[in-house]
Amino acid sequence: IGSLLCQSLFIDEGRRRVELAARLEPRNAAITIDRARVGALLGENDRVREILRDAKLHDGPLSVVVMEMRLAIWWKDRDMAREVAAVLQGAPSGASWGSAGGLMEAFANERFLPEALQAFTAMTSADVAPRHRCLMNEVAVEYFAQMGEREHALRHIAELQRLPFTDLLWLDK
Repeated sequence: IGSLLCQSLFIDEGRRRVELAARLEPRNAAITIDRARVGALLGENDRVREILRDAKLHDGPLSVVVMEMRLAIWWKDRDMAREVAAVLQGAPSGASWGSAGGLMEAFANERFLPEALQAFTAMTSADVAPRHRCLMNEVAVEYFAQMGEREHALRHIAELQRLPFTDLLWLDK
């Protein structure tokens, strides 16, 4: 509920609930990622780094790698992107995001991969559950915008308008 409240711009109440959830389940990766996402969108970068450092220390580097992928792009942090790519390539997990290592490496080297078009097309197809499709469209916008591929970024923004779960806090930032 806290996450949905934050995404709906009821930030204070949403954060209270997310922090309560974190106190109740401090090792829950989804809660950790949500705390980091909201903090990053609100510009609390030092706090976010602390949250991620703690999670990786206790739960391993893969526990927050999805959030780190997004943060590397949000913060235009090429070194972080290289680190994330190394984690992904060095610890294959079989998870759907495991193939993102190449995209992160390309981002780190400021080199656009045409394969990104096919990857994001698949991740945002009508076969994907609506909530996950929203998330993947957001990630596509972030990636394509930072890579200078505005036409592709705008196409994914347009797709978000047709979906029911767009994160308004993300859209606002």
